[in-house]
Amino acid sequence: MTLCFQSFRSIAYTLLVLFSFTFCYPALAETKDFSSVITAIKDSKLDEAEQMIDRILNTEPNNVDALMYKGNILYYRGSNSGAIQLYGNEEESIYDSSIGFIGEGSSLVAAEVAKQVATYFKRALQQAPQRMDIQMGLCWVYANAGLKDELIERFPHLQKHGDRDGLQYNMGDYARIIANDYSLQDGVAVYHAITALYPNDGNLLSDIGAVYFQHGDLTSAVNYFTRAASMSQRDEMTLANLVLINAVAGDYEKSLYYQELVSEMTGNDRHLLYRALQQRLAGAPSWQEHANAFIARHPGDDENKPYKDMAHNLLPKGGGYSYDQYKASSGHKVETHFDILNTEWAVKAFPDKFEPAFELADLLTYYHNYAKAMPLYARIEQQQLATTQNERDKLHFYYAWALYSAGHSEEARQHWKSLLTADNFYYKSAACYFLGNYHYQRKELKQAANYFKQVKDGASKSKYANFASNIYRRIKQ
Repeated sequence: MTLCFQSFRSIAYTLLVLFSFTFCYPALAETKDFSSVITAIKDSKLDEAEQMIDRILNTEPNNVDALMYKGNILYYRGSNSGAIQLYGNEEESIYDSSIGFIGEGSSLVAAEVAKQVATYFKRALQQAPQRMDIQMGLCWVYANAGLKDELIERFPHLQKHGDRDGLQYNMGDYARIIANDYSLQDGVAVYHAITALYPNDGNLLSDIGAVYFQHGDLTSAVNYFTRAASMSQRDEMTLANLVLINAVAGDYEKSLYYQELVSEMTGNDRHLLYRALQQRLAGAPSWQEHANAFIARHPGDDENKPYKDMAHNLLPKGGGYSYDQYKASSGHKVETHFDILNTEWAVKAFPDKFEPAFELADLLTYYHNYAKAMPLYARIEQQQLATTQNERDKLHFYYAWALYSAGHSEEARQHWKSLLTADNFYYKSAACYFLGNYHYQRKELKQAANYFKQVKDGASKSKYANFASNIYRRIKQ
């Protein structure tokens, strides 16, 4: 199955002022050669770099590049001295298996450091307000410090001096930093400030919906996606989000409606196959007509080949439809909402099979519809559809995550405990981490350490073992 959610727009104009030292703008003061400063910064010799910059600023207080480099040095020093947020667990999700130190990669910085950096960036902008690298660098600093009001105050300056299409989506990058690392509501407030500057851009409302979606608030996500679709300035991504999220929510009629709009916009006629799946699930016999119509319209279309192959596998052969045929129909790389409809039908058609029920529950869990996923997991467990140890471990792992994400941590613990002896180290390490963290958050350090130490020596094998190792070391210290 293809898991996809088209969330945020990306354009080529991305700020790297804090992490790159090559600029095309000429300095406005006499000194133009900063190669020695750049070398010192790259070698992490920040004191040496700052001394060189201070000497220049003593004689050339309005040197734009010197002021910019001074701000960069302060930012780096502030981050490296511990102002960076070291221990925030950015991503516990079971759907991200990357290994890294807890909080690694975060650029968050303390507010007092951000304000020191801002002093120099603002002085530079008084001399050269057209310098968009510094304009956006200042916004980046405010976002990473969680300074919502200061960030919002900068947006009119960006709009005034920025001449690139899609600048509002760069502003959205800053809003998401605050939403993800500080406060969802503050991040949404930043987005609202952007929409006030670009009131006709429905795609911004769609991006707000995506923020809510990522935080598991499907109701607010649907609301913003729907509002976005009603505006004249909207793109295919906005409509595609509505197709998917309504399928996740189980409103297949509305999902089909937006799929028809997407097909109208793109001309790919996939709505015919989607209608066939929707009608088959509803028990309407006319569904086969729509599947055949889709096949007839795309006889040799490579772009639509996975959809055409799926349509062929959907149609009954010899008057019947076997489980193997369903498996064949589910093996194509199509958009997720097609899989949701196909899999939900299979759950009803093959109620004694583990895979359709589990795969549908997994899809719903991935897209945060825990309320619909958890009864599926419960049914698999109650009817003992998981017949192998691997299937039982998978069930406990994903069921535990759904319960935990839905706020049922006590019930989740029973499933985590079932994985403490799992052969799959990833499952076991997750169980030890979540069980240990349960006690760690309650200051029950001995119980927490007992779980963490079971997997701490495998830190290079799993992100959860890495998390456990880091917290275990903190406890011992």
